[in-house]
Amino acid sequence: MDCNRFRLMLSRELDGELDARGQDELQRHLGECPECRGYRLVLLETAACHRELPEAGPPPAILAAVMAEIEGRNRDAAAWWYRIAVPAAAVLIMLLGLGAGVSLNEAMLAENGNGVEEVLGLEQLDDYPPGSFGEILVAATEGGDDG
Repeated sequence: MDCNRFRLMLSRELDGELDARGQDELQRHLGECPECRGYRLVLLETAACHRELPEAGPPPAILAAVMAEIEGRNRDAAAWWYRIAVPAAAVLIMLLGLGAGVSLNEAMLAENGNGVEEVLGLEQLDDYPPGSFGEILVAATEGGDDG
């Protein structure tokens, strides 16, 4: 007989995991095998003793160390989140600002019917705008005296 198989079935029976067919097969085997009946009794006595024991918890020092480790890992996870979230938020704000600026520029151009230079005052970005130091310097170096 394959008693190892039936001893595994005894463990499943004790855990309440043995189906009706397995229960019938196990009972037939126990009727024929005194060794497995003895094993079953020892298994039942061991389980009964185990149920009578008080529930044990971890020693306070180990519990404190484990909880400190968990809290440390939670802080590390939060730090990881902030390392990603802050730059991502900055990029998002920059992109939104750029999009708003482009939309505003297009709206102003369409409303006024002017070119970009007139709307944004870019005519002052000549090489040497009137009255600038560059205009005076160029005039002085070229021999002209506009200033």
